[in-house]
Amino acid sequence: MKNKQISEIFSIPTSTVAEWSNPNHNKHKIYLYLLNSSKEVAENALNKRHRLLHILNRNTFSEKYTMKEIKEAFALRDTTNITRRQATIFSKFFKECDVEDLGDLISIHGVSINKVKNIYTSIPEKQLPGVCETWNNRFKIKTQKTRDLKRAPTQLPRLLTKVLQERAHESL
Repeated sequence: MKNKQISEIFSIPTSTVAEWSNPNHNKHKIYLYLLNSSKEVAENALNKRHRLLHILNRNTFSEKYTMKEIKEAFALRDTTNITRRQATIFSKFFKECDVEDLGDLISIHGVSINKVKNIYTSIPEKQLPGVCETWNNRFKIKTQKTRDLKRAPTQLPRLLTKVLQERAHESL
């Protein structure tokens, strides 16, 4: 990118960008990184950050979540004593975000995939059909096959008959 593009995309004054271009400036490495990055990559990174915040803050009537709060929630080692806001972050993330958003959380925001997996395995939302299919596949978690619920009503009369027969034999 050129200096002007860096200034426009990141809302940094052109004079500041010019200062950063000095090799002796303490932000010269940032300047070199931005200079060698493409405009598309920079815009994409900024848009993805806003997507995650948008999803987590959608339909929120209380105080909006911040990226700092989201990072802190996913940095937890133990989820037994989480706050209501942290539980809501986890719930919304696993219900409404997709695997691409997980990639953004990891690559852009520096969250560990192992911590995200540990959090996922400890929340009750992992039992929901739409949630468990997506995230169990992503985290390679094997699920136990549940009984076929369509067959259960047809088996009920047979089971009841068997129980009634056993009780009849007991009473004789």
